[in-house]
Amino acid sequence: ASPYVKLLDLTRSSCPFASTGITLASWYLDCVNNAAPTTQITASLKYCDSPGTGAMPGSNVVVVDVVTTTAGNSSAASGMDQPTIPAGKVLYLEFASNPTDANTVWSLAVNFTPQIP
Repeated sequence: ASPYVKLLDLTRSSCPFASTGITLASWYLDCVNNAAPTTQITASLKYCDSPGTGAMPGSNVVVVDVVTTTAGNSSAASGMDQPTIPAGKVLYLEFASNPTDANTVWSLAVNFTPQIP
């Protein structure tokens, strides 16, 4: 399984924020169906240049924030390493290891505002 989950592609002209970029306000990761999953998530929110037809990630990788769950959830509303995602980048989640719990459902909410030129 790929350790990368593409969340938002600011390189696509169909994306309404492709020409301005975004600023993350907060994120929240939660195990939906298990209050104490056996395997916790260790991952990073990152952005990069578009990989085009190549493999993820593209070049110029920047860490937005580290995402590590304890007791099945994790969040940040401030203190992110790099909350501003410039135009023309791809926002993604990279897992440090493969979550292996069978029948465990995770939900990631990312709240953001568009950058105003």
